[in-house]
Amino acid sequence: SSHLGSILSEAAAARACPRPLRAAECPSCKMMECCASRPKSNAAMSDAPSAGSSVASPTSPSRERLTGVNRLLAWIGQNAMEQDPAVAEEKLRSISPTLVQEGERIDMAFKIERDHFYFTSRRILLRNKSGITGHRVKYTTVPYSAIKAFYVQTAGAVMDADTELKFWATGIGAVTLNFVKDRVDILAIQRYFASKVLAEGEVDPGDVGVHVGPEAISDAAGPAVSTADDFWSILGEDAKQVDAAQIEEQMKSEPAVLQASEKVELAFKCGRDLTLFTTKRIVLVDVKGFSGKKVQYRTLLWKCIRAFSVESAGGGFDRDAELNLYTNISDMRVVRQDLRRGKVDIIAVKRFLSNMVLGLDTVETLADKPASLAGQADAGPTSFFEWAGDDARQIDEAKVDAQFHNSPPILQGCERVEMAFKGRRDMVLFTTKRLLFVDTKGWSGKKVKYTSIPWSTIQMFAVRSAGSFDKDSEMVVWTDIMHEPAVGEDPPQPGMAMLEQDFAKDKVDLMAIHRYLSARCISPSRDSSADGASAEPLPPEVLAASPPGGLDSLLSWLGDDARQIDAHQLDQEMHSLCPLLPKDEHVVVAFKSGRDTTVFTNRRVLVIDKQGFTGNRVMYLSAPYTSLRAFSIETAGTWDRDAEIKLYVKSYWKPMLEQDIRKGLGDVIFIQSFLSRLLFGAYDGVSVPTAPVAGSEVEYTSFPLKYCSACCVQSAGKLDWDAESTVYTDVPSQKAVSSDLRKGKVDIFAFEATIAAKVMKFRL
Repeated sequence: SSHLGSILSEAAAARACPRPLRAAECPSCKMMECCASRPKSNAAMSDAPSAGSSVASPTSPSRERLTGVNRLLAWIGQNAMEQDPAVAEEKLRSISPTLVQEGERIDMAFKIERDHFYFTSRRILLRNKSGITGHRVKYTTVPYSAIKAFYVQTAGAVMDADTELKFWATGIGAVTLNFVKDRVDILAIQRYFASKVLAEGEVDPGDVGVHVGPEAISDAAGPAVSTADDFWSILGEDAKQVDAAQIEEQMKSEPAVLQASEKVELAFKCGRDLTLFTTKRIVLVDVKGFSGKKVQYRTLLWKCIRAFSVESAGGGFDRDAELNLYTNISDMRVVRQDLRRGKVDIIAVKRFLSNMVLGLDTVETLADKPASLAGQADAGPTSFFEWAGDDARQIDEAKVDAQFHNSPPILQGCERVEMAFKGRRDMVLFTTKRLLFVDTKGWSGKKVKYTSIPWSTIQMFAVRSAGSFDKDSEMVVWTDIMHEPAVGEDPPQPGMAMLEQDFAKDKVDLMAIHRYLSARCISPSRDSSADGASAEPLPPEVLAASPPGGLDSLLSWLGDDARQIDAHQLDQEMHSLCPLLPKDEHVVVAFKSGRDTTVFTNRRVLVIDKQGFTGNRVMYLSAPYTSLRAFSIETAGTWDRDAEIKLYVKSYWKPMLEQDIRKGLGDVIFIQSFLSRLLFGAYDGVSVPTAPVAGSEVEYTSFPLKYCSACCVQSAGKLDWDAESTVYTDVPSQKAVSSDLRKGKVDIFAFEATIAAKVMKFRL
């Protein structure tokens, strides 16, 4: 209240006397730099600042102190002013030398009365005061590598008093920062963010090779378009393709949004708005308001595009095709763009998206053909229920491969179909690079939707056999595509976070599908490869027919009693009776709980879940360790019968697996050590494993530092007993892990420096 009083007093003084306040008269000299000492010039900011230099050199009017009503409005709107980064860095070091780490520099600094935020060479550092006294201060670290998307928004006309920056970071979610209009160069901030966020994963423009000029999309490509047709296209938000080279030249000059090394491959325009596909990102330009002065420039990283679909235009009154980009970003799980029929090279769009999401196409065509199940005859649906349920049957993948390489040319030249299934009209294709759903719509069948899911997007998968009275078996895949239920959606729908496919009973080799998914989704190198999975064809034994009765023999051998299973013997059975596991995968530990079996191999957790009264319906669920983000082990207490294991996976629809272990029938400490070795590496010889206290119920939860994305600490206020710390993670069901720190017993700045250093080290 006293601070607000000083602002109101200053506002009244400014109205009474229009002359600017001098340094000696400034009522907030203790909080801000004096207006007389403000620098007077601002150098232009480059895309890639040199090490050790300040990106935001001194500014002219942008750093002059606000006075009077303008300052009051800025305080009400929480709009920031720019500060001298050198002065801000000196002040931070005076608070604690560890707030700015060794080798780190502050490039840009901003202030909102009591709150500050800084753009350093390594991170975004937010410093927020709370409480009446302001003694409770929160320091939040967000590494640039944790940012998935961001936008800047210019100010509109007259009444719009601020510009805006918003970014989405892993774990921490969306953060919005506002700036005083005409006092901060918001496009300079956009260029700075681009230089930091786009530093990794850049693509050589020459590698993509799908640049389309205006000659490919001239009016001759479609029927003549009238003014009325243009009006309806704008009303329906249907975009047309425009010259990418011309747009690139414009976006590198006025306004200067793109980087010098960045190339626009595809550009679409609808009214005043633009959608750009560049070699480094997706840029959405949204012009708002009647005057068009308010413009939003939104950036999405290609690594956040987890799947895509292209839907062709139908006949008659259907005027547009549709493009959907599915992301792992909250508030943006899907980005939609309608494409005007006859004004977009849809083949070029598919080819470019395949190159960016699936990996570059290395060859024009494939000379060889599928080797294992080629020649599979399509008998068609054999019953009305099979046709009505749209249950898929296996078909000849060689014919499907030839079809989708030519008409229409959906597949890449280096890509080939290895398994194919067909329902009434829809198809599901397993290729060397993706899971492809072909959905035919409408009476005419002209409208077709092609949904591509890279194998690296699939985090878990399962196959479910048919029960005694079932007519179909099933395949289920869980992805890392964001899931956010719509408001009022009851029950919630998984969307692209979980996909199911029914298969006609006895017309599909379910275990062959299981082996195929295992080979594609449990690759040890999927996290380090460009497209998440090898595009090489799988060996013939993966697609070979399963031995008759092998699955029943395995289930009979497992039995129904609760016990720990001999891992060596089970490994032999899973490679001989029914080849569930590939040759290089082996059982480490396994146990039964009731009718269910949990198997830990050297590559995944396999859960065999018997369902239904008879137990004939069985689900085989696989969670690769590459999808594991955290885990917890809870030991059994004195009166407990079971210990408990929780596995946190990178899936937004099914983020956790739980399994009880009967007390005395499973060594949970061994499982804890085994999972630790998988996620953290080999035993370092220094840390000491913790043994449980006899008879105590204790839960040990582990979060690998490589999946920790941001952190914050908050000091204690005058009347508080404790400070607080929070670590933000890449775990969908555990996005934030908080703990209290006893006041006076913990050096809060040393703690902040340690946690921030570890998070930034592992993020880089």
